[in-house]
Amino acid sequence: MRITNSQKKYLADLTHKSNLKVNDFIVTGQYKEFKVKYKYDFYSFSIRKSKQDEYLRNIYPIDNTNGFSLSCNWGQTVKRYSDWAQALGKELNTPTGWETMDSDSYLNTNKSDFDEFFSDYEKKQLRSNINELKDRIKSLDITQDSLNIIEYKLDDLDNKLDELRKFDWKSLFIGTIVNFSITLALEPSIAADIWMLIKDIFFTHKILT
Repeated sequence: MRITNSQKKYLADLTHKSNLKVNDFIVTGQYKEFKVKYKYDFYSFSIRKSKQDEYLRNIYPIDNTNGFSLSCNWGQTVKRYSDWAQALGKELNTPTGWETMDSDSYLNTNKSDFDEFFSDYEKKQLRSNINELKDRIKSLDITQDSLNIIEYKLDDLDNKLDELRKFDWKSLFIGTIVNFSITLALEPSIAADIWMLIKDIFFTHKILT
């Protein structure tokens, strides 16, 4: 007895349909066993074939760090996997709202920002902040390709300090951070960590408040 490739393929298709990327998962097991585990947290779904149409499943869903086990046929296993994957897809793609509220308050603006440019002192400090952000982002769990893109976009923000008024630059700053978080498909926890770095680095000197 073994879990077939066509069965594994069916589960992979359900993963795609749940707005998840298969390369975010570690797949292990052979013959009678098959396990799918999310790389960045405890979520997992494992199957062990015990009889011809009986499968023991060990499931760690989004709301249970202890997990649970049960036994059922293949059709019921598919239904359970689909429910697990859909719930996980929704969880990973749903912001908590707290990150957004924080980011909205990070770069407070006032009426004078529409017309004013940054002073030489402010530009010097902001450039120092940008360099510190580039260094500290390297400590996060982000691929080198993504880090290269982030560094390029931050360098562009550095260059724009000489061209844009305060309001326009602050708006560009927020948009840049949000856009590369989405475009690079950063984990919600990583995106939140970046906002916390921004809060820590940029607001020590109160230039952006």
